Amino acid sequence: MTSATDNEKELLLPPIEGAKAILGAAKKEKSVKRIVFTSSLATAFNPRRSLTDEYTYTAADWNPVTYDEAKAGSVRDAYRVGKKYAELALWDCVRDEKPHFDIVTLLPPYVFGPIVHPIARVDDLNVSCKDLWLSASPSTIPYSPTASWVDVRDLAVAHAEALLRPECGNQRFVVAAPEQFSFQR
Repeated sequence: MTSATDNEKELLLPPIEGAKAILGAAKKEKSVKRIVFTSSLATAFNPRRSLTDEYTYTAADWNPVTYDEAKAGSVRDAYRVGKKYAELALWDCVRDEKPHFDIVTLLPPYVFGPIVHPIARVDDLNVSCKDLWLSASPSTIPYSPTASWVDVRDLAVAHAEALLRPECGNQRFVVAAPEQFSFQR
């Protein structure tokens, strides 16, 4: 997400309401055993940390930016915080309501790989692929707070494994490639 006219309306509320809708549907269907939710490394990322510090983000980390800060702040912060509060809605449900299902959240960083659906224009690309596309432009170098990435096909495998492995229940997982990327490479 690179632009918004209303952070709350466009970037904060939609993911939160979407997560709540998923929970509502799952609560009504007793056959649901697990929800595997695609979150984002953005939910763990701390924009207040210096990018020059070496730090390894884990599933125990949470983005410290508040809802109100994101509402009035940058589009990037609002995107990250919308993802954070969507995921927190899931964890709050598990903690407070103890539903008949468990959840697994996957926290991918940049997601790169083949796009299988038609794209009419560059603006229709997801954030990761759009940033990669823009890096080829002579006038644009995208902001990149992390050198972490994952191939979309590996992320798909992680989703299947998270669904099938009982020991994954009620956990968060950072899913990333072992090597770093650079726009130059």
